[in-house]
Amino acid sequence: MRIRHSWSTWIKSSHNLPLILAILTIALSPPVLYAGEVFLNNGDRITGELIHLNERDYIVKTQGVGIVQIARDTVKEIKGAEIEAGYSQTSGNTKTRDISGRIFVNRKVEKKNEITAEAKSIYAGRDRKMITQKHYAMARYAYSFGESKKWYNFYKTEGAHDRFANIDYRVIPSTGLGYWFSDADSFKALTEVGVGFAHTKFRDDTEDKDELVLVPRLYLEKRLIGESRVSQDIFAYPEITDFGAFRLHSETRLDNPINDYLKLRLSLIDDYNTDPGDDVRRNDLRLESSVAVSF
Repeated sequence: MRIRHSWSTWIKSSHNLPLILAILTIALSPPVLYAGEVFLNNGDRITGELIHLNERDYIVKTQGVGIVQIARDTVKEIKGAEIEAGYSQTSGNTKTRDISGRIFVNRKVEKKNEITAEAKSIYAGRDRKMITQKHYAMARYAYSFGESKKWYNFYKTEGAHDRFANIDYRVIPSTGLGYWFSDADSFKALTEVGVGFAHTKFRDDTEDKDELVLVPRLYLEKRLIGESRVSQDIFAYPEITDFGAFRLHSETRLDNPINDYLKLRLSLIDDYNTDPGDDVRRNDLRLESSVAVSF
């Protein structure tokens, strides 16, 4: 009962409406918009599972004609989505069992435009008392330019809520520049740096905090045996006016496919804050195991 009451109270808070709307927009979008579909420049559409890609071709598995090889320069748009749910074990600010869920959507249009949206939540309870409640939502647009399309600029908005870190909500709009060192199926590597504005509303009487932040990122992904993959995604949020103060988010992920649509996922997530507030640890480490469904 306490868990339900806490959740209801959070929903009713008007301060949380922007984050709630962002999560609901992604969660309630019609699934057909994110089906496994490849749209060609000539107007044709191929429905199937994208099972391989390289710098020249997409390999799509279809039900009607089997494996299809499609040249990248003939592709106008690809649509896809992923839903993830699982069990987690945490240490740091809280040590408990929890339930997590995530929705991830990615669309690429004409090899230049990329739209990404994500929403995820984590809940934990012990002895009928909620001890962990986190929500995160993100929307991102990237535009690739240059002859090789390795350079891109991006525009992103993030929203977060962490009840037990005293964060009612934090919103960070940012923009910046990125570069793909490699976008091959066997190995991906990119780096980007942006600048953003972080507004934090605290749950207690602490005064709201506004800060200019840098937003550097490093992403690496390596294919292992078969289609198993390991990836590392690191974001930092150093304050521009005080480089000694920063937040860091690191996620190490191991994906092991079960079939064309299901994969087992093990994630090690670390959130670090040099100034987390009273009675909150600087380092919050979580180990999450989950099942992801792609469609």
